[in-house]
This record gives sequence, C-alpha cells and structure tokens, in this order.
Amino acid sequence: MKENFKVWDCKIVIAGDSKIPNGFDAPPRMAAQEAIEDAGFEIISNFSGWGGILDGWQLEVANMDAASLKESKEEKMETIDIDISDETFLFLARTAHEQDITFNQLVINIITKKLKEDDGLDFNVDDLREL
Repeated sequence: MKENFKVWDCKIVIAGDSKIPNGFDAPPRMAAQEAIEDAGFEIISNFSGWGGILDGWQLEVANMDAASLKESKEEKMETIDIDISDETFLFLARTAHEQDITFNQLVINIITKKLKEDDGLDFNVDDLREL
C-alpha cells in the first residue's frame, strides 16, 4: 500500500571545516518538529543528518552567502575624533547604559539613524531621547 505524504525539506549549511559535536543533528531536528506540531500537524517521521548534498542552484547560493558572510566579518571600523561637551558625553554614556549597549554601539546607532533620516546634515542632542 502506497501512502500519500507531504515532505518538508530543509538544508542548513555551515562551513565545511566546522567541528560538529556528536548527536548535534537532534536539536535542529527537534526544533523543526516542535514548530510543525505547534502548528497543529501530526508528524509521521522525522529524519536528519549532516550528510546532505546541495543541488546545483543551492550550491551557487551557499557559495554566494559564504562570500557575503566573510565580507561582513571583514567590515572595517574607523576611528574618528569628535569634540563634544562633558554634558553631552555623560548623556550619551547614560543612554548607552540604559539601553545595555556599549558607548561605541550607541554612537554607531546614532550616526546610522541620522544618515538614514536626512543625510546626517541636521543633528540635535535632543533627538537622542527618541532612540
């Protein structure tokens, strides 16, 4: 007797030189199973393993993604000098602390936000209260 099945296929791709602990296929497999069961579906079978093979187009995409990941890891940070008052510095430091981020990350967030809003041409310390 032949059954009618629907099969969901998922391939997770990591670097080939990664050290995978024994039995590590279980956590992602069980997470997928729980998500499908939580959606109200009954699981008939669940198979996984780290020996999968990528089809031609999947290999092309994985190679592009790997190159992009490597490029983003190599992103350079620059040092810039900014003259600000002690009052402004203390305000920024308190804001970073309240947001549980580093001072540098707060400054990056501010610069990014302002550049996206108006090309960074108009900056007011009071704008920071909205972050």
